[in-house]
Order: sequence, then C-alpha cells, then structure tokens
Amino acid sequence: MVQRQIPWAVVSRYDDVVKVLRDHQGYSSVNPLLPGTEVYDAFHEIPVMTFSDEPDHARLRRVAAPSLAVRRMENMAPEFVHLVDEILDDYWQGRREVDAVAYLAQEVPIRAFGYLLGIPKSENETLRALGVGKPREDGAFTFYDPNFMQSRAEFIHKLVQMRKGESGGQDLISLAIAAHQRDEKINDLELFGMVMVLVTGGIGTTADLISGALYQMLRRPELYQEIRADHSLVAPLLEETLRYDGPIHTLFRVTTKEVEVGGLTIPGRTPVCVVNGAADRDPRKFPNPDQFDIRRDNGDHLGFGEGIHFCVGAAPARVEARVALQRVLERFPRIRIAEGWTPKYNGNAFGRGLKTLPLILE
Repeated sequence: MVQRQIPWAVVSRYDDVVKVLRDHQGYSSVNPLLPGTEVYDAFHEIPVMTFSDEPDHARLRRVAAPSLAVRRMENMAPEFVHLVDEILDDYWQGRREVDAVAYLAQEVPIRAFGYLLGIPKSENETLRALGVGKPREDGAFTFYDPNFMQSRAEFIHKLVQMRKGESGGQDLISLAIAAHQRDEKINDLELFGMVMVLVTGGIGTTADLISGALYQMLRRPELYQEIRADHSLVAPLLEETLRYDGPIHTLFRVTTKEVEVGGLTIPGRTPVCVVNGAADRDPRKFPNPDQFDIRRDNGDHLGFGEGIHFCVGAAPARVEARVALQRVLERFPRIRIAEGWTPKYNGNAFGRGLKTLPLILE
C-alpha cells in the first residue's frame, strides 16, 4: 500500500496482528508525523496513553486503570440502570418510533461518563461534543478541529482545577489527582489528555457498540427471540458484535527498527495499519467467521485491542452496553427496525458506527 509516496505495511491475519500488538519494542504507538500519518494524529501533541510508548504509557495507564476496573464498574451497574431508565423515560416511553443511535446508544455513555467524571447534567452537551464529534456546516462530523479542542481544553482545565480544590472524591479526575499526589506523577497536560482520551474514546465507541449490537440482534429474528427469552445472552451478543463488526477496525503503529511479520521484512520507521477488524474474521482463528454466532468461542477477539494497549475502557463499555440492552429488552420487549431503513455509517481512520437506527416500538 502506498499513501502519498510513503510505503505502509498492512497487517491483517490474526496471528500477525497479535504479534504486532504485543511487540511494543519493535512497534511504536507514537505518531512519527510522516506524510500520510496525520489522519491518525487525533490529539495533536496532547500526551495520551493511546499514542504513547513505555515508560510513559504505563505511568499514564496506572493513573486511569483503577477507576475503570471491572469490579468497580460492576458495582456501578445499578447506577447505570438508573441512567438508562431515565433515557427510556425521556425518549422512548409513549412513542411509536425512536432513533436508537441518538436516543440510546449515544445518551448512555454520555450520561455514564458524566457520572464517572462527576460532571453536572447541564454539561452533557459538552460531553456529547467531546465524545461523538461536532457537526460541520455540511452536516458531517469531524473528529478533530483546532478551535473546538482549544475551547474544550478550557472546560476540562477548569474541571481539573475544581477537583484539585476538593478531597476524597471518587470521580475519575479526583482519583487521578489522588494517584498523582501519591506517586504516579502526571502533569496538568497529561491529566487533560487522560480525560480527553477517555471521553473521546469511551463515548463514541461505546455508542457504536450499543447500536451495533442492537442492529445485529434485530436483523436476526430467531436470535432476537432467543435473547428476549434469556437476557443473559446479551453479554455474548456484545462479544460477538465486537468480533463480527466492532467499533474499532484498525489500529496504528510504526516500526522502530527492521522487523519481520508474516514472512515480510518491514524497514524501520514504516507506518503499519493493523487491521484488527480483518483479524477477527480470519478463518484460521474463527471458523465460519462471516457467520454471526453468539455461542462461538470468541474470548480472544481483538475488538478491544491486544497487549499493553488493550482498551482501558473495556469494562465500562461492556457494563454500560449490557445494562442498556437488558433494560430495553425488559421494558420494550417488542421492537423492530423501521421498514425501508438501510444501514449507513459514520467512519474515521479507526472504525465506524451506525448513523441512525430507527426502531418501531410495539
């Protein structure tokens, strides 16, 4: 593959993708800003764990990871149930048709992260802009805009300063500040970057997971009936959605030296497009990969990545999505996709998600 005369390597077989993602010595996550790589430069010199290498990556991750741990998120499931019920009361109850992208999939992580960050509900629109993008004049959405990022930087900076004046808070920012004061030293810009990557990564991708799983379930009537009868099947539905057509399809790396993968020698300082979405359809790993099967053994799917950069927000995404779908099934057991609708997607360099999902509530 050649992009602007700069050679890229594309890695897509499962074993090769795992090898690349686990090798943080031979492959860097820091964008070298070569011609053609700017599309992956999502945060423009703001230090974030997603685009950092060791030891900075481990230091930043140690600050964020405890507040997003599996047990903590599971303990918050009752609060997420309350948030989902508020959304269903506000937008679903008493209506005949609803867009599940705008009025469920996006609302759940926006309100959940507002809760996790200790942000008042009045600031939900700010989180929406940070997490799912901002509309351009042509109606499309842009992932990065300098003026937009600068204006939101002030909001997050004020939030950080407010938390520094408090003590004992259990929101993500307060916990990060406490970790910083103990021993994990991060500066204000790194703290800002941590909030940005959690919100930007956590809201949009979780929204795409929720809407994607709903779509995969409802387009298969027999599967829908199974899950209606047994809500415990929502969890494997989500895992199979992550494998089959998850929110993130590609990841970015660059070689730090000459490496060999899949029989191909790749020179140092070569951008690498790691196609985890293709790896999750590799028949050598997943038999009949194009068949959507919630009972398959897919525990090794790469929907959340692999290696040291495994998604730090995997636990909140799983819990939020599971609670959202289970509450929909409990409160609205008869729903279907509106006739005449066909899937259309918003996409960026990393993945895609449904633009709309109109549902008929019966």
